[in-house]
Amino acid sequence: NRARWSACYVSLAVVLRPAEMSNHKSIVPATGETTVVAGQPDTTYHHCCCCLHVSSTPITAVPNWATLLLGYLGWIGFGFLFGFHWLAVAFCAARSRADRLWAVINFACVLIALGMVAGGGAYVRGVPLPCQNGTEMSHHCLFHVQTITYQSVYIFHFVGLAWLATAWVCDGLQLWHWSYFHSPVPQNDNRLALKLFYSQIPLAGPWYSVVLALITILVSCTWTVFITNWTTDTSGLEERGLMGLTELAGFLFVEILSCAAVTAIILNLMRCCKIKSTNNDSSTTDKSGV
Repeated sequence: NRARWSACYVSLAVVLRPAEMSNHKSIVPATGETTVVAGQPDTTYHHCCCCLHVSSTPITAVPNWATLLLGYLGWIGFGFLFGFHWLAVAFCAARSRADRLWAVINFACVLIALGMVAGGGAYVRGVPLPCQNGTEMSHHCLFHVQTITYQSVYIFHFVGLAWLATAWVCDGLQLWHWSYFHSPVPQNDNRLALKLFYSQIPLAGPWYSVVLALITILVSCTWTVFITNWTTDTSGLEERGLMGLTELAGFLFVEILSCAAVTAIILNLMRCCKIKSTNNDSSTTDKSGV
């Protein structure tokens, strides 16, 4: 049975990937080793998840510069609210089904966050209790005047906005890198997979969502817990020791950029440590062999 399945996989590879590579690796059922047959396509399968990791060309084959242009046009024009740049990644940059799948998932996350912003905003604009001194909203008014329900929906609304801002900034920092990862390279080259923050962590997985969620939580805690003097007022802020929304937004933007930079540093340090550990292991093996 195992030999039959292996033969079916090879036949499927020949149909789907005609003559793209010079060599083809087939699995020998008894040993699990590979044999090379010249002049055949080369496709690597990964046990039960093979259908997601089979390398392929992008759905829409366009030059690198066109992918970059389409991505940043979508990012600048409608990326903040709708995440249209993810469509450019999915259709023009991703070379594997796994990358395309997670690009669509990230696109869906943007739409969910947009729904949080729209739904929460419709509620909080309709039923606030009046704040002191005619202020539209402030930290003091939110947590000492408004009801628990209003506070919850207000925070829910801005958590969605924090996700949109975080995703938009982090996506923009990596979009140029993703756009150039669909260049023709050897089929089994690990560079085919889109990576996070210029590291070896693949885009195809939950890690990017985890990073965005952590930054979103930090941003939300910043304006709800750590910064307690913000207000929507625009005059007399310095005299009263208050922070306006423009200043608060600027601070949060720098916070998001800083978190993205720290994430990139950590992920690349992990890669360097892994490479160093691998080299040390190889040196130890060579010495022991000698």
